[in-house]
Amino acid sequence: MAFSQISSVTSSSTQRFSREFQIHYICDSINIDPAFVDNAIRIGEVRDFLRYIRNDKSLRLDSVKFTGTASPEGYYEANNWLSENRLENFKKLIREEMDVPDSIIFLNDNYITWKMFRDAVEASDISRKDTVLKVLDMEPGLVYWQKGMHTDHRALKLRQMDKGRVYETLKPILFSQRFATAEFVLSRIPEPDPLAELTRSIIIEYEPDPLLPPEQWRVRRLYLKTNFAKWVLLLPNFSVEADIAAHWTLGLDMFYSKWDYFTPTVKFRMAGFMAELRYYFNPIDNDGWFVGGHFGYSYYNLAFNGAHRYQDLYGETPTKGGGLSVGWRKQFGHNNRWRLEFALGAGIYPLHYSVFKNTHTYKQGQWIEKRKETFFGIDQGAITIGYAIDMYKYKYKKRKQTKGGIQ
Repeated sequence: MAFSQISSVTSSSTQRFSREFQIHYICDSINIDPAFVDNAIRIGEVRDFLRYIRNDKSLRLDSVKFTGTASPEGYYEANNWLSENRLENFKKLIREEMDVPDSIIFLNDNYITWKMFRDAVEASDISRKDTVLKVLDMEPGLVYWQKGMHTDHRALKLRQMDKGRVYETLKPILFSQRFATAEFVLSRIPEPDPLAELTRSIIIEYEPDPLLPPEQWRVRRLYLKTNFAKWVLLLPNFSVEADIAAHWTLGLDMFYSKWDYFTPTVKFRMAGFMAELRYYFNPIDNDGWFVGGHFGYSYYNLAFNGAHRYQDLYGETPTKGGGLSVGWRKQFGHNNRWRLEFALGAGIYPLHYSVFKNTHTYKQGQWIEKRKETFFGIDQGAITIGYAIDMYKYKYKKRKQTKGGIQ
């Protein structure tokens, strides 16, 4: 699709273009007749052009100017009505194909083609051309004609010249003066330079603008962690934590142990998990000081070298509870991928457990009683090492147990 350029480049990144279409009308008619002269071809061109605009996202439609015309030889009042309605019908045809807002539409609905008529006469080879041009160069002026309407006195003089024979030679020229036009003015905005976009993304990723809100450029991360304080208790553990928003993370800590501490009378066997929602006071990297709320779920079998061993009732009554925590986290290491974390938490847990005689053999000791009580105290102590993995960048988101429990 070719355009006629109407202005030079208006900026380093935008060009303006125009395209004009014309539809012809039968004498005294305001209806668009596709069979009249080349109207069918012009209508097809209009529709192809509008389809082209819709599909080319780099084009912006700036304005559409509609003009309606009438040949100058008729009644002045009728010509105004013809030019206005020819314009409206052409505008209606275009709006059936494309939604053009009123704010960019401009109208010229009172256009009688005297100047165009004169230019066409001057370019023709009709007889008595010089006389006709003298008439057309007279000052315009309305005179009463008939039927209560008016016409320009020049039109009457042309009709009367040589008993109407001159007017007959002018009809082919007047034939071409009955039309409506639509002029589209649009801007083309070039596609962005891929290299510039790449540079921009690199700058945003590694040198974020400190004036932007953190949510618009910070990186969401996944943290893989383990708690060394639990390893001291021979309690293997693994944690995952993920950024869910600026300030906020959600984590899950899983742990399991089935070992004694070198003797059957000392054990800290546990299996369960703890989920925690944290709020970090530093929103950029979710580091520094934080507070959290956690929920814990755990099976347990505990003995402290005393007379009794304590196990969740029947080995299938885990404790469930939760509490609050406070802590601090610091980046270190290559590219600040590593995290060192300290945390302390307290919670409340209902306990329903069995009391057994604590034996020095690996046999289950004698059952003594079952108890119910509530624990309130320290339920979390962490010295954690973690590793951060980038997930994506912001732009602007129960272990099965046997009936005997853990032995």
